[in-house]
Amino acid sequence: MASIIKVDTIQDQSGNNIINESGDTITIGASGDTVTLGSGATPGSGMGKVLQVVQTVLTTTTSTTSTSAVDISGLSLSITPSSTSSKIFVLVDMALSESTSNNLVAWNLVRNSTNLAVGTSGATFQQTGVVINDVTTGGNSLWKQSTQYLDSPSTTSATTYKIQWKTSGGTIYLNRRATDTYMSVSSMITAMEIAG
Repeated sequence: MASIIKVDTIQDQSGNNIINESGDTITIGASGDTVTLGSGATPGSGMGKVLQVVQTVLTTTTSTTSTSAVDISGLSLSITPSSTSSKIFVLVDMALSESTSNNLVAWNLVRNSTNLAVGTSGATFQQTGVVINDVTTGGNSLWKQSTQYLDSPSTTSATTYKIQWKTSGGTIYLNRRATDTYMSVSSMITAMEIAG
């Protein structure tokens, strides 16, 4: 005859709940705990799920002449991971222009104050992305820039993702051409918490 153990809660030696069952819900661990699988094990349907989505859409235009990295005002978001094992998938889509030929727009994806996914070989510009205005007519062009990055912040505290930008000269613009306001578009940043 098979043996059956019936319990509602399993605790560790310190009295912390490891496994708790209530109704149709089984909870493994607590907020901030890391749940790992043994070698060769495969995750069930819970891991890898999107737990929350936060998005900022910026429809106004802005510009800067800064040659050092500064925040793009309004193009940021804050997300609070529910577990330290969660991943944050960040997507960025922007429209940029530069007023002066042969200058560039350089930009970074930043978590709090840490640059993410930057190139490491450039002597002067180590960025997430760069647009070079090599059009002799100046700022008639409007470039779409995008990136995707899977981050591991390892925290349950509120975390800010933002875009910083700078120019090598001239004026750089977001959501419009440098030469005029004939066209206006939007830029956005999205963060998804993925269960670890």
